[in-house]
Amino acid sequence: MGHRKWIAVGALWAALAVGLGAFGAHGLRERLAAAGMEETWRTAVRYQMWHALGLIVIAMPRERWSLGPFSCWCLGGPAGVLGPITPFGGLGLIVGWVAFAAQLLRSRRASLPAGR
Repeated sequence: MGHRKWIAVGALWAALAVGLGAFGAHGLRERLAAAGMEETWRTAVRYQMWHALGLIVIAMPRERWSLGPFSCWCLGGPAGVLGPITPFGGLGLIVGWVAFAAQLLRSRRASLPAGR
């Protein structure tokens, strides 16, 4: 999947985060309060938004490094689909960020001139 498509996926995940936040605040407020799950819902929505924004940022083309599709796939694929199934959504996000860091480190080493 190209950079633009991953940016679009990130934008859709951000829109979903806003929708889920509004649904929790308005449609589920009483149920979440009765179950003592208000803070859990807010945390999940925050994670969704931060990772959506992160996906947008890392999918933007860079001159010095090229992000392989694996990180984007982990952040936008299983994390989005399996997010409600604990712990698979969070695990997908963690693996995606670790893969992104590893790619950056490999790219940096490859771009350094000899002798550094």
